[in-house]
Amino acid sequence: MINKFTHSPVFPIVPCYTERQLLDVQATMDYARYLAENGAEILMTTSGTTQYNLLSNAEIFSTNRALGGQWQNKTIIMGLKAESFIATQAIIREYNKGNFNDNTFLMLQYPDRYYNDDIIERYFHILAECSDYPLLIHCKPLQHGVTGKTHDYTAELINKICSHKNIVGVKEET
Repeated sequence: MINKFTHSPVFPIVPCYTERQLLDVQATMDYARYLAENGAEILMTTSGTTQYNLLSNAEIFSTNRALGGQWQNKTIIMGLKAESFIATQAIIREYNKGNFNDNTFLMLQYPDRYYNDDIIERYFHILAECSDYPLLIHCKPLQHGVTGKTHDYTAELINKICSHKNIVGVKEET
């Protein structure tokens, strides 16, 4: 499984916009096509997480669906933005209907403040159970729920999260 995204650099797909500042899925796919035709083997949505998180879930899904439907021989990492557990579970169920290729991964972020490791581990493990696709975890630093300071994922927490058979790796481990 891991060789599906470690054999080549990961190429981020930056969302493109019209002059009216609307998401331009076609221009975004043109950019992805350019990368794929020039040797990119692994394509990932979520470039510029802050910008990506401004997109609606419908916009993200349309971009991911277009990207996932393009190539059967490429590895596609589809980013989902940070949402509540219930919202993320519903979004994953929509992706499960997508019939994407066997080289498709979903990348999730934890949406809340840090309170303890068990809550975060449980969040990802339950979502991993409902996903038909392997998951990558975006280990972006969290805000501590008590102190307000930045809280990094520890190696121990990353190992706990990745102990689930459907969680295959992390992005930006700390």
